Amino acid sequence: MIKFISLITTMLLVSTGVVNSQIPAVVKFTDTSCYETARPMLLTGGQQVLIQCDTVYLVNKTRYRLYEKARHFILNTDILKYQTALEEYEIQLNRADEAYKSIYQKYQTMSGNCEKDLKTANSDLKSVRSELNKAQTEVKSASEDLEKLRKKLKSERWKSLGTKLLWGTGGAVIGFSILSLIN
Repeated sequence: MIKFISLITTMLLVSTGVVNSQIPAVVKFTDTSCYETARPMLLTGGQQVLIQCDTVYLVNKTRYRLYEKARHFILNTDILKYQTALEEYEIQLNRADEAYKSIYQKYQTMSGNCEKDLKTANSDLKSVRSELNKAQTEVKSASEDLEKLRKKLKSERWKSLGTKLLWGTGGAVIGFSILSLIN
């Protein structure tokens, strides 16, 4: 029973946001914390309270009604019924925790596989890039060779034309010479 009451009280405190991990030694009630609608503050033994306004609500009407409802609820409920519900809730929490761990493990595995695939893809990309650079170098070299060959063909064409003209001129001179000897 006491365990159940402390659980509900803790749930109420957590749901209203009053649990604070760092509790100051002096709690100041300033203008913003003196209104009836201000957020609740948890005060523990040994703390000093410094009130800097004219009125402080230790428990406001809304919060008092909430605590009264919780008190009546606890007094009028069958604890065994809620105890089994609480146990079922804990079982469901354990199942959810196991499911989370399973999903997280699958995520870790998938993340590792993706990372390994990414490394493989990067190394393949580097290999393709180096092959592409080699191919570009070879294309550039072939282009330079073609340009040299084009210049060589042009010069060879002129030489060939010059040789043909020389032979043609020589043949014409010989032909005229023979023709003039015959005549």
